[in-house]
Amino acid sequence: MRLLLKVAIPLALVLALVPVFERRTPVAESAMGFETGDFSEASSLQAKAGGSLTVTGERAYEGSKSARATWSGGSTGAQRVWKDTNWNNGSDVWYGMAVYVPSNTDYCYWNPIRWDNYDLYGGVDDNKPGEGDVGGLTVEQNRISIMKNHYGGEEQKLVDGGTLAKGRWTWLELHQRFSDRDGEALSELYVDGQKRGASTKANSAGRQITDLRAGAVAIASKCSTPSAIDFDRVSISNSQRGPLR
Repeated sequence: MRLLLKVAIPLALVLALVPVFERRTPVAESAMGFETGDFSEASSLQAKAGGSLTVTGERAYEGSKSARATWSGGSTGAQRVWKDTNWNNGSDVWYGMAVYVPSNTDYCYWNPIRWDNYDLYGGVDDNKPGEGDVGGLTVEQNRISIMKNHYGGEEQKLVDGGTLAKGRWTWLELHQRFSDRDGEALSELYVDGQKRGASTKANSAGRQITDLRAGAVAIASKCSTPSAIDFDRVSISNSQRGPLR
C-alpha cells in the first residue's frame, strides 16, 4: 500500500510557480467617441506646430462625430489624443480604433495608435534617460504592422497585417499580452474583425506602459505630404470589442 503524504505548500510559492501571464489583472476599460464635440474623454492631447486636432460631424464610425488629425506640413507631424494606462509585464489588453484615411492621403510612414512610457523614461531629446519604449501599429507605404521599438531605435516588426484600405472606415484592433520574453508574449492584429496575424515574440521591454496614444501619433514628415485622417471609437478593453456590424 502506498502512503500519500500531504505537504503544505506556501501560497506565495504556488503563485510563484504560475506563469506571469496567467495572473492577469483587469485593465481599466474606456472608449473615446467624441460625441460631446470635444476631447473631454481623453487624458490629454497634443497638436504640434503644423497641425491641428478637431471634432468633425462630416463622418463618423459610431454615432455622429469623429476626431480629425490634420497635418499641414513642417518638421513634425503629431496630432494625437491619449489615455493614461498602467500596463505591466503580463498585462493582457485589447485596444483599437476606427480610422478613415482619404484616398489622396500619402503618408509614407505613420502611427495610428501607439503606446509608450515616455512619462517615466522620456524620448531622445529630453533630460530624462531617453530610453522610453514604444509599441503598437505602424503604417508604412500603406502596409499595417504591429511593431516594437524604443525612442531613437530601430523598429522591429512583429506582425504583418497587410494593406490599409483608403476612402472608408477601417476598424483596427490589437490584442497584446506584454512580455520581454519570447514565447510568453502575444501580439494579434485584427482588421475589421478578421485576424491578420499573430506573434509570440517579446513585445515590450518588461517595463510599465503609461500611455496609449491615437490619431496621427507620429508622421514621417520628410517623405509624407500634408493631409488629414479621421479617427473614432478609440478603445481599451479586457476582451475583443470588434467592429460595428
